[in-house]
Amino acid sequence: MVYRTTLACPPRFQWEASSGSFQCSQAVNCGPTGSVQQADFYKDRTFPIERSRTRVGIQRCRPTTYLEQAAILRDRGVPCDPTVLTSLKQLDAALGPRPFRRPIGIGVLMSRMSAATRGHSFLGWHRITILARAKRRRKDGRIVRGYIYTDPNFSPPGGHRPDPKRGRRFIRRSELRYAFIENQPAIAIVPRRRKRID
Repeated sequence: MVYRTTLACPPRFQWEASSGSFQCSQAVNCGPTGSVQQADFYKDRTFPIERSRTRVGIQRCRPTTYLEQAAILRDRGVPCDPTVLTSLKQLDAALGPRPFRRPIGIGVLMSRMSAATRGHSFLGWHRITILARAKRRRKDGRIVRGYIYTDPNFSPPGGHRPDPKRGRRFIRRSELRYAFIENQPAIAIVPRRRKRID
């Protein structure tokens, strides 16, 4: 299977079996999960989450830093750079044109996102992966611009917290600006290149 766009790559969840134990790393594996999802896309495979953490010497059962998340991605063969973004225009440039072939990892303050966008009660700093720019039509007919992202703080279907959005969530540009850009330093894990499809 070759993942031709970011939207074709299956979502990953920190509450899945490869993410360690329920009482330990699963609760703090949003960073490793996001990095693994980026690597899955570039390498067309499914990497184990907890093993990807321990391969680079990151202690179990604690949150990870953006530097550690970048180390996981590099270890799985995807060169990347932690990058401070100061505008959504920079995020758009990093995502590149359609078809989208460069997933971007970011840290957001979940308390700055609406409950409807979050879909869960966690309100702290959290790692999500931006997949693509997108538009949604509101009930009044207006078009809202935003992004498609994955949030690892769910479980696969049948688990304790399945995602009703099936891993693909939408956030408005204004909401992402408030939750990410306006919480400087807004650091993103940006792969150096878009995925090349032969």
